[in-house]
Amino acid sequence: MAGAIVYVPIMVGAGWAIGYGLGDYIKPLRRAVGNIEHVALWIVFGAAAALLLWRAIRAARGRRS
Repeated sequence: MAGAIVYVPIMVGAGWAIGYGLGDYIKPLRRAVGNIEHVALWIVFGAAAALLLWRAIRAARGRRS
Protein backbone atom coordinates (compact mmCIF):
# COMPACT_ATOMS: atom_id res chain seq x y z
CA MET A 1 0.00 0.00 0.00
CA ALA A 2 2.86 2.34 0.75
CA GLY A 3 4.24 1.76 -2.74
CA ALA A 4 0.86 2.58 -4.31
CA ILE A 5 0.63 5.79 -2.28
CA VAL A 6 3.88 6.94 -3.88
CA TYR A 7 3.59 5.32 -7.32
CA VAL A 8 0.03 6.26 -8.32
CA PRO A 9 0.31 10.04 -7.83
CA ILE A 10 3.63 10.09 -9.68
CA MET A 11 2.23 8.20 -12.68
CA VAL A 12 -1.01 10.21 -12.76
CA GLY A 13 0.95 13.44 -12.51
CA ALA A 14 3.34 12.38 -15.27
CA GLY A 15 0.42 11.41 -17.52
CA TRP A 16 -1.33 14.69 -16.85
CA ALA A 17 1.85 16.69 -17.50
CA ILE A 18 2.53 14.91 -20.79
CA GLY A 19 -1.10 15.30 -21.88
CA TYR A 20 -1.13 18.97 -20.95
CA GLY A 21 2.19 19.71 -22.65
CA LEU A 22 1.45 17.78 -25.83
CA GLY A 23 -2.28 18.47 -26.05
CA ASP A 24 -2.17 20.08 -29.51
CA TYR A 25 -0.22 17.16 -30.93
CA ILE A 26 -2.30 14.48 -29.24
CA LYS A 27 -5.69 15.54 -30.66
CA PRO A 28 -5.00 14.28 -34.23
CA LEU A 29 -3.29 11.21 -32.81
CA ARG A 30 -6.30 10.49 -30.61
CA ARG A 31 -8.58 10.53 -33.68
CA ALA A 32 -6.29 8.13 -35.56
CA VAL A 33 -5.95 5.78 -32.58
CA GLY A 34 -9.70 5.80 -32.09
CA ASN A 35 -10.19 4.58 -35.65
CA ILE A 36 -7.51 1.93 -35.21
CA GLU A 37 -9.18 0.77 -31.98
CA HIS A 38 -12.44 0.14 -33.82
CA VAL A 39 -10.70 -1.83 -36.55
CA ALA A 40 -8.72 -3.86 -34.01
CA LEU A 41 -11.91 -4.58 -32.05
CA TRP A 42 -13.63 -5.95 -35.18
CA ILE A 43 -10.58 -8.04 -36.03
CA VAL A 44 -10.50 -9.55 -32.55
CA PHE A 45 -14.26 -10.15 -32.64
CA GLY A 46 -14.00 -11.84 -36.05
CA ALA A 47 -11.07 -14.01 -34.94
CA ALA A 48 -12.95 -15.10 -31.80
CA ALA A 49 -16.06 -15.93 -33.84
CA ALA A 50 -13.98 -17.90 -36.37
CA LEU A 51 -12.27 -19.82 -33.57
CA LEU A 52 -15.58 -20.70 -31.93
CA LEU A 53 -17.04 -21.79 -35.26
CA TRP A 54 -13.98 -23.91 -36.05
CA ARG A 55 -14.12 -25.60 -32.63
CA ALA A 56 -17.87 -26.27 -32.99
CA ILE A 57 -17.34 -27.85 -36.41
CA ARG A 58 -14.46 -29.93 -35.08
CA ALA A 59 -16.55 -31.10 -32.11
CA ALA A 60 -19.46 -32.02 -34.39
CA ARG A 61 -17.17 -34.06 -36.65
CA GLY A 62 -15.73 -35.81 -33.60
CA ARG A 63 -19.20 -36.93 -32.47
CA ARG A 64 -20.02 -38.44 -35.86
CA SER A 65 -16.98 -40.75 -35.83
